[in-house]
Amino acid sequence: MSFDAENEQFVDWLKANGVTLSPKIALHDYRAEGQGRGVIATEDIGKDEVLFTIPRSSLLAVDNDETFSQLVSGENDFGTWLNLMAYMMVVSESSRWKPYYNMLPKSFNTPMFWSDEQINMLQGSALKDKIGKEEAEEQYNENIKPFLEANREKFGGQSGFENTLDAFHRMGSIIMAYSFDVKEKNAEDDAENSDDEEEEPYVKAMVPMADMLNAHTRLCNAHLCHTEDNTVLEMRSIKKIPKGAQVYNTYGELPNSDLLRRYGYVESGGTEFDVVEIPTNLIAKAVQDLGYGQAEQLLEELEQDEDNVFYDDGYDIPVSGEPDLPTLVILLYLQIAASHSPDILPSKKKLFRAIAKACEDDKLTHEAKAVWKATLETRLKNYPPQLVEQAKSDLDPEPKDDVIVDPQQMCNEVLLGELRILFRSMKWADEAPELITTDSLLKSITNKRQPENTNASNKKQKK
Repeated sequence: MSFDAENEQFVDWLKANGVTLSPKIALHDYRAEGQGRGVIATEDIGKDEVLFTIPRSSLLAVDNDETFSQLVSGENDFGTWLNLMAYMMVVSESSRWKPYYNMLPKSFNTPMFWSDEQINMLQGSALKDKIGKEEAEEQYNENIKPFLEANREKFGGQSGFENTLDAFHRMGSIIMAYSFDVKEKNAEDDAENSDDEEEEPYVKAMVPMADMLNAHTRLCNAHLCHTEDNTVLEMRSIKKIPKGAQVYNTYGELPNSDLLRRYGYVESGGTEFDVVEIPTNLIAKAVQDLGYGQAEQLLEELEQDEDNVFYDDGYDIPVSGEPDLPTLVILLYLQIAASHSPDILPSKKKLFRAIAKACEDDKLTHEAKAVWKATLETRLKNYPPQLVEQAKSDLDPEPKDDVIVDPQQMCNEVLLGELRILFRSMKWADEAPELITTDSLLKSITNKRQPENTNASNKKQKK
């Protein structure tokens, strides 16, 4: 079937399922731009116009199928993500959903489907260890495969579905790339009966037509929302869209590494949400390598301290290069606690409070600066040398509106974005913080309450 014929069949299917489409939009072929199928404005569109609506009952969602919902309850409730994957495998060949499935991709450009050689092109990025292929296969073999086989005859006319690892990977990739978090079918009733007003029950669902929109962090001009009674979903324009422009949704505040992992593309020049991950044990190693003391034991203690709001096993450095408060607090704590005997340090609670205050005031010890720069230097060594030099010579490229889909170019774009953040963080360490001595920080803790005690003593003498 041709591209245009698929579009026509899909539009007919949408209308038969209660979807209303604005005459100002149409499906469009963006394959030449590497974006596949998308939605184009055929007329000028104003802000807050309804582009299309879809009944909540027409979503491909587990809670729209009472029989399947009962099967994935209790001990067979695998969570909203896996439940939807299993359901999509079951209904993939059904007559109701076949025209919709014909519009969904058969192959994917994400690392989940790459060879080991291609994955090695991500050398240096934490993304290399976040693809999750082995975990996905384990979930299929231990949970979904036996569940589907045990219940195959209960699916009625839909029992001829393909229960294979390839089908599981395809559905997982479709959900990762195209699904939405929507309110549960009976969310309004549940909210009325709930004591927790902040709790909003959401489930993963496929939203036909909404998933035809491409996404871009800078070009987003439309947004999916619910009606108040949760019976209809609407796609609305959030700004004016001129005739001939593409209608874009957004996947959220995602770095290029997540765009690649989930959707198989990256934005040229990076996104404003790009990050680079710094493992905490790398900071501890720098403390030790610089001769400030052993930090491994401190990490083990922090891991066991469930009340510590600052500790994590890794920290994302944002596109500006400036570490956030938890990163700086742990950096300073490891440097100070490793280089001083516990006998001369204040309590851990007081120490963390003083460190947090110093970080909030943009202060950093000379030693912590050295530790941070050593950590960044070690991180830089993980990347291909030619990309390190390229990033160093072009720290602030102009962002572009085009997207990249070639695997090698995508990997380079992700790595360059991370490298630029590392270099910006180097610059931040050299220029931004007010440098103080460790001794002055510790003295500020012991001297903090002295003026109060002196005043109290004077008052007593006057009586």
